[in-house]
Amino acid sequence: MTVAFAPVLALAAIPAAGPVVPPQVAAAARLVAADGARPPSLRRPLRGLRRERFARGWVWIVDSGRMDDPSLCGTGGCVVQLWMPRPGGGVVRRFAGRVVAYRIVGQGSPRPVLRTECHGSRCGGSGDMPCVVRHRWRPDPDRPPGAFGKGIVTAS
Repeated sequence: MTVAFAPVLALAAIPAAGPVVPPQVAAAARLVAADGARPPSLRRPLRGLRRERFARGWVWIVDSGRMDDPSLCGTGGCVVQLWMPRPGGGVVRRFAGRVVAYRIVGQGSPRPVLRTECHGSRCGGSGDMPCVVRHRWRPDPDRPPGAFGKGIVTAS
């Protein structure tokens, strides 16, 4: 008796096409993940990527706290990078730091603020002392309004 098996196609849910991750941002995420203790086969650097509204546009955020590797974060927080588009194409890193927590205040407004909570030593205290640093967006005065310029300046 001969039994013939028809090929079975396993159809997985195909996610809707999202924004393409710029190569520089993907490379930065892989570099951050390489500092962790997980073996290369278990690293998930792209889990640490997300896109958010910022200053009437979008930014890419690399967040090591989302990469499923606890060794990437410590008492000083996790590595966070903010990548912004360049007017002529591509992206440029405008913030990089180790923070305990962060959020963007005023998303979509022309003057958003990146609010970071840092290790207390950043503000002259000790580890568990509160230390909030606000990074304000300031466009480059040499560029037309709304263009991404020199980037974020810090105001404590």
